[in-house]
Amino acid sequence: MDAGGANTFVVEPKDEEKFYPSKVRKLIQEIMEDKLKNETYDANNTPIIAEELVKRIRSKVRDSIKMPRFKIAVQVVIGEVKGQGCKVTSKNLWDPTWDNYASYAYQNETIYGVGIVFGVYYE
Repeated sequence: MDAGGANTFVVEPKDEEKFYPSKVRKLIQEIMEDKLKNETYDANNTPIIAEELVKRIRSKVRDSIKMPRFKIAVQVVIGEVKGQGCKVTSKNLWDPTWDNYASYAYQNETIYGVGIVFGVYYE
């Protein structure tokens, strides 16, 4: 029976339905390496690549890992490698007991990409 968005009073996920960062990170890594391994930086093309990566990562996480009570948010940052450093940070208000995230950073000679998936549990 579908609760239709109504509160079901389920206050914690089942063990097999928890957000496990290691599982999610493997998916992010697989998708980002596959897409970016032969890419070179092009400022006009990177927004399209980033959007495609977000859609592929979100779809793969939802389809591959059973986490029905988690809202999934995906963020991808792509930039040009020119010898500089880059830090990607985020700030969130969440329940550290169940909510979590996974990230993966990829880099080749001309392009870098950082993918982050946030899993937020909801009742």
